[in-house]
Amino acid sequence: MVEYVYGPVLSRRLGRSLGVDLVPLKICTYDCVYCQLGRTTNKTLERREYVPLPDVLSQLDRRLRDEPALDFITLAGSGEPTLHARLPDVIRAVKQRTATPLAVLTNGSLLWDPQVRDSLREADLVIPSLDAGDERLFQYVNRPHDDIAFEKMVDGLVAFRHGFAKPIWLEVFLLGGVTAIDIEVQKIVHLVDQIKPDRVQLNTVARPPAEAFAIPVPDDQLRAFAAMFGGRGEVIAARPDTGSTTLRPATEADILNLLRRRPCTLRDLADGLRLHPAEAMKQIDLLLASGLLTAASEGGHVFYRAPRDFLASQKTQPDTVEHRVEESGAFWDENMTDVPEEYSAQAVERFYNPRNRGPMTAPDGHARITGPCGDTMEIWLRVDNGRIIQATFTTDGCGPSLASGSMATELATGRTLDEAARFEQQDILDALGGLPEGSRHCAILAANTLKAAIEDFRNRRAE
Repeated sequence: MVEYVYGPVLSRRLGRSLGVDLVPLKICTYDCVYCQLGRTTNKTLERREYVPLPDVLSQLDRRLRDEPALDFITLAGSGEPTLHARLPDVIRAVKQRTATPLAVLTNGSLLWDPQVRDSLREADLVIPSLDAGDERLFQYVNRPHDDIAFEKMVDGLVAFRHGFAKPIWLEVFLLGGVTAIDIEVQKIVHLVDQIKPDRVQLNTVARPPAEAFAIPVPDDQLRAFAAMFGGRGEVIAARPDTGSTTLRPATEADILNLLRRRPCTLRDLADGLRLHPAEAMKQIDLLLASGLLTAASEGGHVFYRAPRDFLASQKTQPDTVEHRVEESGAFWDENMTDVPEEYSAQAVERFYNPRNRGPMTAPDGHARITGPCGDTMEIWLRVDNGRIIQATFTTDGCGPSLASGSMATELATGRTLDEAARFEQQDILDALGGLPEGSRHCAILAANTLKAAIEDFRNRRAE
């Protein structure tokens, strides 16, 4: 059975909250570059009963019996909750069942619709988002549905404030080098003066984002930006560090249902599910070994994630190297049953989970090179003010080619053109922890393709 109630999650602002998922994975009005759940698969404005209300309430009844000590019930999860056409019925039914406050986490994109505003009137707390101060960066960061203009979205936030007397906490998600700039934050401050939320909560990338070019903002900068909002501003990017107490055993399904919606560290899992960290790690180890989880490093922390199709299928995919490699597009020798020991952990991770893989629409620079081994690599660049803000690649080669292309684009992102042009084979090999002698040429191919893409950008500008 599909699970619609998940957690509890130890939230950075709501304490220990039980999540209710009203929309299937990545059905949303936005396709935000920073989303921890990956790219939107169905960008829509259609409001309907995406998940059956009786099933949601039945699961909620069961979980409320098991979880008496909660700070909030939270309507959030895998997509935009205001797309659920029976949202007011959900809110009313939840409040009939528990005195626990109910919060709605929404991107705020539909608040221009009076029906959506009215559907939220019985919530105890609404947390909408505002991630940009103008249309240009709104399109870049949030990638909204074609029918949502920036001014229309902001007008909806203002109108909602006028009709909602209970608390509104406005989340502002800042990205390094994009919106985390004084002049851009000042634009948001101006809009906040119109919206008049009770709090302005600054956030940034803390878990693996949908796009690798979405990079975090340092804590000291976040604090400085928060001060620009006066007494309303606060930083929520750092989660409170609280201890774990085991109240009930968490099942494999509990862990997978939570991780499918929210990538978590070991501490996140332990705190949210009230597991001792040692017990949480033991279960994580088993799930990793069975291929049901993946791990990724972000900001010095390891985050665990369940495959996107877990909830829909509730079936375990075959735990073979061939399956996992094929899923990532890395076609090793069909008879290969294990990865040779001479490959580093960094390289193996990128065989199976290459970063920045895929072509780019309307790039600023592009190159395609075929190496002497026969592997072909392409790299695309997006450049702003002399700095590479996005780099992607494809290759028809083997695992080491995938790893090299992945690492080359990771190294280039955020660098100036001159800095990225200086990367050589050895820089890529060092970042990968080395490659066997017979695979080192893949790093040369990646370095040369990156240089050629930079040269293409410069040639286009010179024309």
